[in-house]
Amino acid sequence: MILNIPNKKDLKFVLFGHGHNICYFAKLLIKNGFKKPVIITHPRKDHERDRRLLNSNKKLYEYVFDVAKDLKIKVLETNSANNKKALKFIQTQRCNVGFSFSCRSILKKEIINQLSGRIFNIHPSLLPKERGGGTFSWRILQSKKNISGTIHIINEGIDEGAIIIQKEKKLNISKPKPVNFMIETNYLFKKLLNDFLNNINKNNSIKINKQKNSESSYLPRLYAEVNGAINWSMSGNEIEKFIRAFSHPYSGAFTHVRGEKVYIYDAKFIKTKKKNHPFMTGRIISTSKIYGSKVLVKDGILIIKTLRYRNKMINTSDFLSVVDMFSTPMDIIYKSTTSVVKVSKMT
Repeated sequence: MILNIPNKKDLKFVLFGHGHNICYFAKLLIKNGFKKPVIITHPRKDHERDRRLLNSNKKLYEYVFDVAKDLKIKVLETNSANNKKALKFIQTQRCNVGFSFSCRSILKKEIINQLSGRIFNIHPSLLPKERGGGTFSWRILQSKKNISGTIHIINEGIDEGAIIIQKEKKLNISKPKPVNFMIETNYLFKKLLNDFLNNINKNNSIKINKQKNSESSYLPRLYAEVNGAINWSMSGNEIEKFIRAFSHPYSGAFTHVRGEKVYIYDAKFIKTKKKNHPFMTGRIISTSKIYGSKVLVKDGILIIKTLRYRNKMINTSDFLSVVDMFSTPMDIIYKSTTSVVKVSKMT
């Protein structure tokens, strides 16, 4: 299958979304002699969660409003990229091609038709596998270490459009956290985006391949603030992976001790021959400033050195004692496993 593209001099991109990669692509378009793009993004106030979690690391995040100001790019803030305001903006700016970068709206038929079906998206998996969000946390939970990316056409489904280009590599870190996946994926995305523009520079058409739905899989987006509740009935290895899955740059997996909520980013699991009774799991059996606190789980011991309490990172020995126990109320665990949170509410 072939998708026809206007000549480079006639192309004008509208970019949907936010974050590191939309900023990189805007700069790349200008560097390669394309017309200055315009950007449609969600309201500024809804960017604050990402700024809080990611802004300290330039390999992870750039603030789209700062970059747009530097590049003198027009930006539309809107609650939905599908409303009349967004459509009029695309029309007035005479855009004829689009690219989505973590856009918070699933783009609908009217917008797709306005751009003659020429809207692209970049996704951090080898589609049709791993459609949806929360990709890196899900990979950690499944003990996967692949870094991958796909540029594909957008249709009205979720990550279902025809594929243009894909890449994959291995992550060589023994116990990765989401931050490790993010940094390496951003490097891979840069290669994909450069290849994509080079192809447009050389040709007026793009070869596309239809996805095989029989090979597809989907998992929803995750939010540490809601989905990161630790279930102490899991095995030690499962708890250790769960903690990593919601670790940096996210807000951490959470549990309770003495009725207070605490967040954990790192844990080491030591498997023992002796099994512990479920009544014992979560109990602290020793604390040390040097070695951390030992916590019983059903098949061994977790060692936790630090935790976050009331927005401060502290040594567990300064907070825990051997009479303490980690536990998470069952209603919170149920909410954690069943909730799918809307992006706009996580600010």
